Amino acid sequence: MSAGDPFSGGGPGPNRPMGSQRPTLGVNTHHAHRNSFSAATFHNYFGQPPANPYARGFAQQARPPYIADLPWPVFALDWHAGASQGRASGRIAIGSFCDDAFNRIGMLQYTDEGELIKTADLETPLPFPVTQVKLEPPTTDRPHGNLVASVGDYLRIFSIHDAEQSGRRLGVIRQEALLGNTKPDFSAPLTALSWNKHDTSIIATASVDTTCTIWDLNTQQARTQLIAHDKEVFDVEFLANSVDVFASVGADGSVRMFDLRALEHSTILYEAPLSMAQRPSSRPDSAMAQSAQSDGKGATAGATPLLRLAACPAEPNLLATFHAHAQTVQILDVRRPGTPLLELDAHVGTVNALAWCPTAKNILATVADDAQILVWDLNANASPGQTPVTPASTTVGGGSAGSATSAGSSGATMARIREPLMAYTAESELNNLAWSGDGTKIVTTFGRHVQVVRL
Repeated sequence: MSAGDPFSGGGPGPNRPMGSQRPTLGVNTHHAHRNSFSAATFHNYFGQPPANPYARGFAQQARPPYIADLPWPVFALDWHAGASQGRASGRIAIGSFCDDAFNRIGMLQYTDEGELIKTADLETPLPFPVTQVKLEPPTTDRPHGNLVASVGDYLRIFSIHDAEQSGRRLGVIRQEALLGNTKPDFSAPLTALSWNKHDTSIIATASVDTTCTIWDLNTQQARTQLIAHDKEVFDVEFLANSVDVFASVGADGSVRMFDLRALEHSTILYEAPLSMAQRPSSRPDSAMAQSAQSDGKGATAGATPLLRLAACPAEPNLLATFHAHAQTVQILDVRRPGTPLLELDAHVGTVNALAWCPTAKNILATVADDAQILVWDLNANASPGQTPVTPASTTVGGGSAGSATSAGSSGATMARIREPLMAYTAESELNNLAWSGDGTKIVTTFGRHVQVVRL
């Protein structure tokens, strides 16, 4: 690989000198894999656009990406999903991850001039780190929304009051509701939330106590709480175009799908193979993979935990997830339980977050400890996998969730994409990311900084 290759680490990276030119987000220049496994294989899954909308104008950006500096470490992140022009479409919510009792939630505004401006701050600090933050999804009745939800110790609902409304220099984020688990003496930490886009009165939360809870914001009560996994639940997501169907991932290494209309059963869509805990990246240049391979801690019972889950907003059958200490991402099809449809393999550091483009079902972005944003085109040529992934069929009792079944694909081979569509190298390890509503920008976080990159 050449010195300027975005995957080789030869270009500008986390240790570049201060004041040097920032790297730009550019189209990947590698040659496509030439083999019998054609991208046409996935035509029915991702569609085949007549022209690649990401293939022009990325090598030279008009101005460097904008970075906002915060007084605290930033982890939680969300960009308003509205694609229309206006103030709400540029609204970015952020949350801190501090080990003290002074955690914050803030609001940034991305302007038409490409600047990030702080517009609102939390009225009262939070005693627990913010593990996830979400802005109210736009609806026909409320296209701009005015609420933000966070999880940590509790599910908290806030209202956003702009500076004009609050009469202050900065706007105010004011808590409106505090929702906790039904046990009055103990509230287990919450790891994630999913705000239903079709019925915004419904929020799902995941907890380390193995449960998922469905909340009704109208009554501020739990509709239902179910034991979703055998161990901690790390993420939960409503599937696209659905009010009732959601999926979750956890420390037991499984992806499980639930339907609120029939909670006595659930479906195990994917289980991490036992060898996944020791399997490094397939690339020979991955030194970090060897470190992960030698780490004997792993997950309980030999299964690697699954940390995050993303549901494709344009295709209800597609999910994406990744394992703890892994450099790869798995793409799942709910109609094909047991075996990932694709594996994305180009990061040389541990993957930390992923998000689907809101306007294209074949575009996914990931960030990792290698300080890179990788944008993937799932229509790209993929190389056939070397080892079939054939987890055994299982039936698992799920407490109040009833039984869970998994139908593994016998002899199915997982394909891999090793070359992303685009890559951008930031200044340090990246913790999180979110897309703008129109799919033309990505916001990411590292340390005490928030950065917007335009595609």
